[in-house]
Amino acid sequence: MDYFEFAARYPDFAIEAKLAKRRMEEVSHAVRQASSRDRRRILLRRLLLEDFSTRLHFAFEGVRRAERLASYEPREISRIATELNVYAPLCEPVETCVIRRGSRSRRIFSFRPRSRARQLLVAEAIKAIHAPFPNQFTVDGGVPAALDAVEQGVRDGFVFGRELDIRDFYPSVQLGHLVSVLHPLPRAVVENTVWMGDAVPLEGPDLFLHGVDADGPLPVRGLRGLPQGSACSPIAAERLVADVIRELPTGVRVITYADNIMLLSETKDGVEQATTALAAELEARSAGSLTLKAPYGEIYDARIETVRFLGREGEVYHKAGETGIDWPPNYFVLNQIFELIEEPSTPSDLLRTQIRRVEKWGRTYPRWMRGAEHRLRLLAQLKAKQAYLSGRVERSVLVGEIERHWRALGSASPLDELLPEPPLGSATSRDDLAGLITQRRARIQSHRLS
Repeated sequence: MDYFEFAARYPDFAIEAKLAKRRMEEVSHAVRQASSRDRRRILLRRLLLEDFSTRLHFAFEGVRRAERLASYEPREISRIATELNVYAPLCEPVETCVIRRGSRSRRIFSFRPRSRARQLLVAEAIKAIHAPFPNQFTVDGGVPAALDAVEQGVRDGFVFGRELDIRDFYPSVQLGHLVSVLHPLPRAVVENTVWMGDAVPLEGPDLFLHGVDADGPLPVRGLRGLPQGSACSPIAAERLVADVIRELPTGVRVITYADNIMLLSETKDGVEQATTALAAELEARSAGSLTLKAPYGEIYDARIETVRFLGREGEVYHKAGETGIDWPPNYFVLNQIFELIEEPSTPSDLLRTQIRRVEKWGRTYPRWMRGAEHRLRLLAQLKAKQAYLSGRVERSVLVGEIERHWRALGSASPLDELLPEPPLGSATSRDDLAGLITQRRARIQSHRLS
């Protein structure tokens, strides 16, 4: 159930939730504008604990973002709001999964509505008491804004750069360091809502219990630190990085997204000096728990080399007197799709997965100059492969979608060059599919003329 279905079923509660959001924004704004530390402390406690409207807003958001609206009625959401206490521990199961990309892996946590509500509330509090540091984009702007900042740096003459990562950042965060950086957020809030202590295994390898007390079962080591998947981890991580980069020497521009750090300078020596300073500050401020991942990335010269940041490989261009960076997907992502299209035997479920991914490329790669054209071409080819393997009804739908992509590509993409070879075992030939698509276009044109 989405929000609109929920609001149609419970219109009175939907109005109450909107008013609660407005009240939360008023309280949060008051914290931001507090004129003294004492006044801010009073308002912060009101935001975190005392204001029911604020708790109701985040209780509703916790349920919505956990995609559980169909399972919760208004009275149950109100009960979550009543019981919501970010100062106290919450013992609740949490699912995990390990995502692997090449040789790298990371554990992602999936929290239930009560935990999400607490995390969302604390994330709002952190944003209210800590002003954002320039050129940090985990929370404000995301990947597109980070890439834009790198491009602007190159325009401003900061042509030398290096991307750095913090080794095992999220699980390496220590509680004492986190409490210090997030002050004046109360330690109890940091310990019980932001940070994760060791978790206890439940049935199966991917279900754990967090928030256990000292007398509970023996915990699993390694499941601690800032949990990736928590709503307040991105803003907390950004504060940890800001605490370090604010001490770097002048003359270097620092751009960050989570624990990915780009150092830009007008000279190669400037990047080297900033790297040394960053490594020293990071270890000193975290008491050695946080270190830069070695070996460091190569220093590039954007005038003649590829710019690498956040898994993208950008090429600087000069067009009509303007300098910019084209950010296509990296070779691994593109090659994976090319191989799937050329593969003689292709599983239908894998095709559907890649189609969903490519459909999102407009948002995933918004700074790719020819992204729209490549997206249409790849979608047409992937759907053609799927059409070869589909039954008559599904194939008819896919033919319509392929025709639409082909039409959008224009006359520069002949159909016989666009369609891939059919996979092994397909009863539909390439010529058969081309004929169906051509017939669909002819019917559309005939309909328009009539």
